[in-house]
Amino acid sequence: MFQLSDIIALRANAKPQAPVKNPPVILANLADSEYIRAFNYWTKTNCKVIYFQPRQGLDFYLKAYKDILITCPTAFSFLKSKLKLPPGNQEDFLGSFFKVDDCRVITLGAMSLVVKQPTMQVLYKRMVEKFTKPEQFLPALPYTYTRIRTEQEYLTFLRHAEQSPMIAVDIENYGQQFAIDICGFAALAPDQKSCQVAVFDMTKVEQLPWVRKVLDTQALKVFQNGIYDCTYFTRYGMPVRNYYLDTMYMFWCWHSDMPLNLGLITSFWLSDSSYWKGLVGEDKYLYNALDCVNTLSVMVAMLPQIPQWVRDNYVKVFPKVFPCIQTAVYGPRVDVDKLLTFRGQLEYDVAVLEKRLKVISGNPKFKPASPKMKLDLLKGLPGCKDITGSDKVELAKVAFKGPLHTRIVDILREYNKKSKLLSTYADPRLGPKDTLLFAHSPAFAGTGRFATRASIFGEIEKFNTKGAPQWVSLGF
Repeated sequence: MFQLSDIIALRANAKPQAPVKNPPVILANLADSEYIRAFNYWTKTNCKVIYFQPRQGLDFYLKAYKDILITCPTAFSFLKSKLKLPPGNQEDFLGSFFKVDDCRVITLGAMSLVVKQPTMQVLYKRMVEKFTKPEQFLPALPYTYTRIRTEQEYLTFLRHAEQSPMIAVDIENYGQQFAIDICGFAALAPDQKSCQVAVFDMTKVEQLPWVRKVLDTQALKVFQNGIYDCTYFTRYGMPVRNYYLDTMYMFWCWHSDMPLNLGLITSFWLSDSSYWKGLVGEDKYLYNALDCVNTLSVMVAMLPQIPQWVRDNYVKVFPKVFPCIQTAVYGPRVDVDKLLTFRGQLEYDVAVLEKRLKVISGNPKFKPASPKMKLDLLKGLPGCKDITGSDKVELAKVAFKGPLHTRIVDILREYNKKSKLLSTYADPRLGPKDTLLFAHSPAFAGTGRFATRASIFGEIEKFNTKGAPQWVSLGF
């Protein structure tokens, strides 16, 4: 069995690029001008700003400069059209790296975000360091990709998996009831310089024992939010051996206030990452393969740089994943009659609160669940033009401004609390023997408590409370 200590120095022989002496230029628009000083302050640079002129076209700037940061939405549209990038908006591509002829390009969001969203101060600084401190980054692992169709292809990959020190795993579910559609693996090569990727079609019964065999290899398993994947594997009777590493939880132990999607984590750690999630509608097998490659590459890049305090956090947080998997699969026993009574009371309370908010807003079509409508309501109150959202922090700011504000915020908080109870705990998503299914996670909540949401199985079908669904374990 491979130990974590065996892979802390993975790819130590990788050769990062030499540091860049001159800072990159920023391709911006006029609306960014008031944020330039703040941007340079937070990124610790003195970037030169060039205002994008659409009439000159993007090629003019690509030829004139070596390193470019794009914050201008129009310039991003030109780049997306030129390179025929997959679907996605500018925020999706945040931190994506492109080499266009002799010019290196990194896309960012609006420059104003460095002031409006504190997390962007860290993110933008990190993205700029791809140019100014490239020694802190590693490129994605080179990979060989195979879509498994025959037993011979499976056996070839199994040999790679049995010799690999670390394997990244990812599943895809495209709406089939309680089913996995695709399962992918990225097996790190013994020399730690590349990886072998295999994607299995889980709708083909003959491939299920093949997947189980790969999951049972001795290699350390890596997931991105493995609770989701392992919940499905449990239903299939496929236990995962040596699941010790998870990119999402490790990143959360390091930067708990950051977004935790794989696209952003990849941009944070890899020098040459580019947004690939838009491929899901074009080639779902390649999309799954890239998920696996990037999960593995991120973990390989993170491990050598982990401070001791992050390891301590991870050791405390990660063991909580396994009871979360059990909760997602089995859930606690409930009294169904009392549950339905509780649900009825919550539905009445939520309806009353929603009606009151419609009266307060003066809009009969007001939807308290809409972040935009809630923000419009808050910004319409006296002295609240500076409010930027409807989360707990912003609600506290509004409540502080006066007794009328406090009253409205109290109603919004009560609505949020009861609608959460209704959607997560009171919706009868019943598992075997009248157990209530819902999903826990030790991440997401900044206070360190468990975050809770509706069951991943309950989102697919509303169960009849008289008969629980038939849970099966597929064994061969």
